[in-house]
Amino acid sequence: MKILTLKDRIKITIDGVEFYVSPLSREAKRELAGCRFVEAGEEKMDLYQANSVLLKYGLKDVKGLTDYEDNPYELEFDGDALKDDCISDILNIPFKDKLLAASWSVSNGSHEDFNLDGVALEVVQKKKPES
Repeated sequence: MKILTLKDRIKITIDGVEFYVSPLSREAKRELAGCRFVEAGEEKMDLYQANSVLLKYGLKDVKGLTDYEDNPYELEFDGDALKDDCISDILNIPFKDKLLAASWSVSNGSHEDFNLDGVALEVVQKKKPES
């Protein structure tokens, strides 16, 4: 059985745009779990916040997006975490639901079983060791 490590990168291709995500660390999953709450005795999740945390720690690169001046869109990071403005930008793309569905699949370790029209997932690389 193969597993994803934190050094793996999974390419998610949607409408010609490539997103590179990684599995979530234990600490990131802990923050994600903090998006749960109990209301009227029922456990619920703040899905908008959970999606933001998923992107914050999982999304590592994007290729194929441009701004309206045709400049390549580049992600910005604060350490290993995607900056809030970038999270907001990504949550405004038209096919964000497909990206989020694929990203959840990666975070749950079920990427090999993922099947959604117009979305391709592929394990493509290991993160290069830092010098």
